[in-house]
Amino acid sequence: MERHISNLKQLGAKEYRFSISWARLCPTGKCADAKDHEKRGIDHYHSFLDLLHAAGIEPFVTLFHWDLPQALQDEYNGWESAKIVDDFADYVRLVFREYGDRVKNWITLNEAELGFWADPIYLTGDYPESILKRYNDSILQRFTDEQKQQNKGSADFFGLNTYTTQLVTDGDKDGKNKGVDWTGHTCPQWPQAGSEWLFSVPWGFRRLLKYIDNRYDSTAVPIFVTENGISSTGNGTDSKPELNDQWRIDHFTSYIGQMRRAIEEDGANVQVYTAWSLMDNFEWSDGYRDRFGLIWTDFSSENRTTLFKQSARFYSDLIQVFL
Repeated sequence: MERHISNLKQLGAKEYRFSISWARLCPTGKCADAKDHEKRGIDHYHSFLDLLHAAGIEPFVTLFHWDLPQALQDEYNGWESAKIVDDFADYVRLVFREYGDRVKNWITLNEAELGFWADPIYLTGDYPESILKRYNDSILQRFTDEQKQQNKGSADFFGLNTYTTQLVTDGDKDGKNKGVDWTGHTCPQWPQAGSEWLFSVPWGFRRLLKYIDNRYDSTAVPIFVTENGISSTGNGTDSKPELNDQWRIDHFTSYIGQMRRAIEEDGANVQVYTAWSLMDNFEWSDGYRDRFGLIWTDFSSENRTTLFKQSARFYSDLIQVFL
């Protein structure tokens, strides 16, 4: 932990987003009873938050980042069951009770996919019309009028994870489905990242910020960019790390430049920008192959040695400009 905080301080970072692992605090997924708490996990986050506070770094904490305790999946299929609501609420109460005095910025779920989640919270209280048309009551439980009122306006900021852009056409040739089905396209001229799904499309970022501002009113609910970055695959090895990543610097320069245009020319109220990620890490099904980090991680070394890439030094200089 100390090394990571030291790296953040060297970067000059004033905020850091990370996620708390539900299973690390309550391995069974049940947090209502203290006997099911894992003290080592709870203490770990206390220590980490204390270090962040001492370094003057503001934490942004995500409550759920796709790591559902296996016991709840086995018991009732996890998020497919309404039973998850009470167990998640008990987990959140534990987190707030333990860490609420040091964390002001909370993110409920990682990467909630925009309209499907955003319309109920920031606009109407209900799902978008296209979703209601696509899914029947047996698949998508409808909100009650009371729930719609509870949904609407229940967030203080608009958390945005964004990486790439696609051109979209109506999936129905006669164009009658009105957005219920669609086909995504990419352009051969767009620079492709190591991740096969990720293309660097800076102008798409600006358009997205402008769309969010227009649809959800970022004046009332500011936009926090909680993830944005680009990956490499197969560039460098642990014995010969790729530290000169000018292509990543180009990506951040273009994306942050388009964000600034969205702010200054389009009026989007963007207040936070967080690069993904501080260091190379485990990227889900892609494992350690795809490297998003500003800092190189040597996965073959016992203590996971880290080295600053050129993009880290660029980002550090950039941070100072905006402080």
